[in-house]
Order: sequence, then C-alpha cells, then structure tokens
Amino acid sequence: MTLALDSNATHLLLPAIEWLTQNATSLHVPAEQFPYQRRLRKHLAALPAAHPLREYLTLLLEKQRGLSSSGLVGRWWVLH
Repeated sequence: MTLALDSNATHLLLPAIEWLTQNATSLHVPAEQFPYQRRLRKHLAALPAAHPLREYLTLLLEKQRGLSSSGLVGRWWVLH
C-alpha cells in the first residue's frame, strides 16, 4: 500500500473486500511492516467517510490482517 502512495497511484488492483475479509489472517502482517503503518493511519484518517479504500485500510490497520501476494492470484478487482 505504501508503494502505491509513494508512486501517486490513481488506481489499485485489490480483491473484493468481502473475499479479503474472509481470507485475510494476522499471519500475513509481519512485524517488519509495522513502521509503515503510521503513515497508512494518517492516510486513512484523511480519507472521506465513503472512500472505498477505508475498508481495506481498516482491515489491515485496525484488525491487523492481510494476505501474502501468492494468496491473491486470480482475485483482483480495480479500486479507484
């Protein structure tokens, strides 16, 4: 997610939030990623209430759940 922010991406390919919520696990949020979460929390706080990225960041930051990239094969959706 920070790579997308750093590159000023306008779109992201993400799985449907329903699928991600069912399949994400705390096993794929390694401690090495914790330093990046402060910036993501600031980004989340600045998003409008209805922004679709809010659900994804909430899952990652508040529930500390994620997926390995290999778990996403064939599950992509465009979010803009």
